[in-house]
Amino acid sequence: MLYSEVKMNALDCTRLRKLLALSCLFLPLVGFAQDDTKTIDRPGFTMQYPADWVLADKQSDFDADRFFTIDTDGRSSITIEIFPAVEGQDPDDLLFNAIYVLDGPLVDTYSRSNFSKWGRLQGEGTHLKGKVMSLFPGGARIFFAQEGGKGIMITEIYYAEDVENGVAEGFEFIGNNFYFK
Repeated sequence: MLYSEVKMNALDCTRLRKLLALSCLFLPLVGFAQDDTKTIDRPGFTMQYPADWVLADKQSDFDADRFFTIDTDGRSSITIEIFPAVEGQDPDDLLFNAIYVLDGPLVDTYSRSNFSKWGRLQGEGTHLKGKVMSLFPGGARIFFAQEGGKGIMITEIYYAEDVENGVAEGFEFIGNNFYFK
């Protein structure tokens, strides 16, 4: 049967529309199943991340309570740094310093945009889009926030090829499942 030969009656069309509408409604709720996640539970925070991503705990600067990287199943990664918040510390200054280190040496930036939320945290963030290491399409998202006497810096480094494989959803999942204690 050719595509042009398929005929649907009005009832079938209505059912199909309802099914599509329901699937679109529940699609954002799918996320990652509990079996598809790992948990980091430390005295100062708890978080979840996709199970097929790897906590880079063999790095010389690894500190499970303050500084660690999670590598995706591709080439992208997320680095989380937790530090004591300093009263009067300007997040814009912290962000400027991080961008200074990343913009150029790590990411040749073609465009830049700001954002103010990572998961449930409010703060200051910048998205650098361009080429990672001057070769590969991708970018970096840097975010700072302070809550309850603690500060956090998130650095997401991503490659365009990983975005097609769900790395952005994984980063978002981590953000939505990160909690200070």
